[in-house]
Amino acid sequence: MERQEGKNMKRTRYTRFICLALSAILAFGLTGCGNKSSENKIGVVTFDDIDKLADGGYYVQHEDVYYQPYFGQTSFTPDRTVTAKDDKRVAWYGEDYANIPTMNKGDTIVYHSTQPFTEGITIERFEDLGYTVGICQMKETSSGRYSFATDSRKFNVDIKSDAGTLCQNGETTATFEKIGGVHLRAGNISRAGTIVGLSKDKTYDCDIYIGTDLHECKIKADVKALCSMEVFEIKDYNFDRSKTITFKFPKNLQSGYYNIGGFGIVRYINSTKGEFSESMDMNIPNDIENLYADADNPSIDDLEDYTEDIKEETFTLNEDADVTVSVIYQDSKDYTDAPIVKVVSSEAAYTLSKGKDNELTSSLSLKSGTYTIKLIGLGNRTYSYRVTKNEQKETKTKETEVQSGSGTGLNTKKSDSEKTTESSSDKKSSSGTSIADKIKEEEAKANGGQ
Repeated sequence: MERQEGKNMKRTRYTRFICLALSAILAFGLTGCGNKSSENKIGVVTFDDIDKLADGGYYVQHEDVYYQPYFGQTSFTPDRTVTAKDDKRVAWYGEDYANIPTMNKGDTIVYHSTQPFTEGITIERFEDLGYTVGICQMKETSSGRYSFATDSRKFNVDIKSDAGTLCQNGETTATFEKIGGVHLRAGNISRAGTIVGLSKDKTYDCDIYIGTDLHECKIKADVKALCSMEVFEIKDYNFDRSKTITFKFPKNLQSGYYNIGGFGIVRYINSTKGEFSESMDMNIPNDIENLYADADNPSIDDLEDYTEDIKEETFTLNEDADVTVSVIYQDSKDYTDAPIVKVVSSEAAYTLSKGKDNELTSSLSLKSGTYTIKLIGLGNRTYSYRVTKNEQKETKTKETEVQSGSGTGLNTKKSDSEKTTESSSDKKSSSGTSIADKIKEEEAKANGGQ
């Protein structure tokens, strides 16, 4: 009898242990250190039947196919009440980066609802912070080090990333001392508290302290981090005489990552071709107050209607630079409207703004490459343009001016001038070199300078 009671007690304890273990596993998997998407499949979710769209859901419509926006792991609970950008709002993507649909210029956003709805849609843009380890909201301490919370309720760690194992240390505050043998200090932390300058899928040796206890670990930079950047609202919509209403992005909207009404993120490309590469700059700021200011002007894809009245000039930048592009045109009794001037690359298009008198000008942050200046609706008016490049480091600044008498017989004048300016990164020895460069230096030392 005693033997049987002993067996029953052991069985009861074993059952309790299994239940507790399963509960812990489920809790860890469902909550973890970050909000977890329920979508585990890799690839964009699509629908070809309007009747299958979720009630209250937003979708990208391209031709007759509906693409579902996607949230991966997030440091926030997705909602529709965002009113302003927030550095604490971070979305992480690993392999599920492939789940983000691409929206081309000209595609529409459709919304389906059987209930009364607010006549507008909140759009939250996210900045691409690059590949990093799955940690955000690292805070600078008084000593210049960076710490972060492993508290699962604060969602500062992406549980699905390689950094997710840090959550096993419980609800505490950890200090991130070194990564790749380099001290982690100011200049290598983004505004969202993520580490910048890391290489995709590279594994780094990390020194992390909890209290004074050292935890040596290896963490892979296996996630792309996105951070809240801009918020605006689209109010214009059309009924589709079926089951949805349709919204369109403004023509002036820059390529980037956009959260659609709290339903998920889409990758927007300001081109009808929709071609995307990792080299594209997805962080060019929008002029939020003037998104619709040029709504009546033709887009680059509509220029076919103006082929008889388009003049073009080109210029090339050998490196990334901040430039000012200016066009001055002469008056003509035959034309009263100002021409439209756009600076166009394979990745983006910019419309110059009205300046003084007959000047159109804009200051632009451009990547290296060749750009085309398109002058639309100029007619028989003469013009000149100037591209001025100003670098924030010791370099030659070339000012190029091209004069046109009547749009033909172009003459080119070039002059070089020397300008030396100390950049902000040069002033801080701690941030003058990226963490990636510092890690390479440490690796070279470890290899005997090879």
